[in-house]
Amino acid sequence: MDGLSGLWRGFRGTLSEAAWLSGDRARAYVRVFGVVVLAVVVVWLLASRDGVDRAGNVLGTDFICFWSASEVAQTGRAAEVYDLKTLKAVQAAIPGVGDTVWPFLYPPTFLLICLPLAALPLFPALAAWLLSTGLAYVLALRLWAGRWLGHVAPLAFPAAFINLAHGQNAFLTTALFAIASWALRRRPLLAGLCFGALVIKPHLGLLIPIALAAGGQWRAFGAAAAAGAGVIFLSVLVFGVDAWRAFLDSAGFSRTILEGGLVDPAKLQSAFAAARMWGLPLGIAYALQAAVLLAAAVAVWRVGRLRPDPAALAATLAAGTLLASPYLLDYDLVLASIPMAWLVGEGLKTGFRSWEKSVVAAAFVLPAISRTAAQATAIPLGPLVLGALFLLVWRRASASSLPDRSCSDPPHH
Repeated sequence: MDGLSGLWRGFRGTLSEAAWLSGDRARAYVRVFGVVVLAVVVVWLLASRDGVDRAGNVLGTDFICFWSASEVAQTGRAAEVYDLKTLKAVQAAIPGVGDTVWPFLYPPTFLLICLPLAALPLFPALAAWLLSTGLAYVLALRLWAGRWLGHVAPLAFPAAFINLAHGQNAFLTTALFAIASWALRRRPLLAGLCFGALVIKPHLGLLIPIALAAGGQWRAFGAAAAAGAGVIFLSVLVFGVDAWRAFLDSAGFSRTILEGGLVDPAKLQSAFAAARMWGLPLGIAYALQAAVLLAAAVAVWRVGRLRPDPAALAATLAAGTLLASPYLLDYDLVLASIPMAWLVGEGLKTGFRSWEKSVVAAAFVLPAISRTAAQATAIPLGPLVLGALFLLVWRRASASSLPDRSCSDPPHH
């Protein structure tokens, strides 16, 4: 009995919040997750045939719209990337696509990023896209978090696999966010350039002006505004005004996708999607999302006004961004790696506070289970876990406000 009692105490201690995320054990866990993710990717690729996986889906499904849009745009018909018939004509030649059409819902600013993809066939372009953006994500997140993170942890995050499987752009947007967050400490102009470049996916930038203005980061604010305007102007030069007219005309279709449930609400991670999943009217769903956005904006503003370390402001901004938009899919959760890395880094340095380890653990596994849980139980884990993550980041960031920290050297993790 004593042996069984000792075994139980050891097992319980391993699972306890006080033990599981301490230093070396944390690194061991993420290495295990990294190996698992790598194994899943290898099996998934080996089980595919002619670019189609065992489930009958084309590899990198969402990437199809990026590549087909580049094929159309490189012929000088950029406005037609928003025409479903034009895209279908390009996509129909891809094995496994069938009658499905992947619409291009992004502004012409993102089309600038897609344009070089036309230089390669679909699957080599997909490989180049994922390798380049994935490398940028890993290096940028390690730069932001510090040496303790290593190179495995960013790829061990389940959201990274989901982004990889969809061929999506969350590696790129998270890399821009991470570089901007790191540069905010000492290189505000670089921070502003990276924040401004997020006009390629505008709904991720809703809280950026609020955070920068509240934190008195006026050089970064000006650089972000100039960079955003510059990217928009460049897209007009390259694609013409007609491309922007076509994009704005397609906004109604994008709204129909969101409101009409053409994207399964279980895939979405927002308060809006939770309300729709529960059958609430459209007006109430929008009101709930607006309330969450307002609460996040006020919280980010208050943290900024406290003048904390820029890293604390950046982590709060990233966590708030995950709550701000009604259109947040599970692959977008790659961005959660920024506030999670900050919380863990601060915890390893100064000690963890109540619930921080548990919520970080929940946020880490969230992308792997949120869609399945929502489909099976109608429980929207996404906004619940992301809300808890934001509250803990906000609590720690608010407490980190010291008058002289904004000009001090950043801590070494």
